[in-house]
Amino acid sequence: MDIKALHALLTKNHDLLEKIIHKDIYRYQRYDVPFSIAIFHSTHPKVAQTLLKSVRETDEVIPIDENFNCVVFGFVTHENAYTAAKNTLYQLQKEHPNDSFSAGLTSVNHMDEVKDMVFRAIRNLHYAMKEKESAVEDDSVIDFIVLH
Repeated sequence: MDIKALHALLTKNHDLLEKIIHKDIYRYQRYDVPFSIAIFHSTHPKVAQTLLKSVRETDEVIPIDENFNCVVFGFVTHENAYTAAKNTLYQLQKEHPNDSFSAGLTSVNHMDEVKDMVFRAIRNLHYAMKEKESAVEDDSVIDFIVLH
């Protein structure tokens, strides 16, 4: 699936994402509680159960289709969310060693709406999927491209 098709799929599921992520945006805007979202791609279908076992109980796993899932890493800084996403990829690879996995990660800022975060996560996932090995890409890849 290319980035346009993924964007269309996520747009179709916008109401579900909005409902789940809205409370995290509210907590951030009101109480300055950070959070991040990651969109995971897997060549192994239906890894939502593995994701649920790999993330904290307080994190949200949102199945998008059989190869894509969104994870909301709540109550963490960007650095900790990046570490959590890398650890999640490690667990996925451990359970499904013959498959490949990628993740696009982004963290909230004061001007964000759900669509903004989803768009950045999709762009980051696009870069991660270009890697030969499983990878997590975050907003620093975009910053690097823009600055250089």
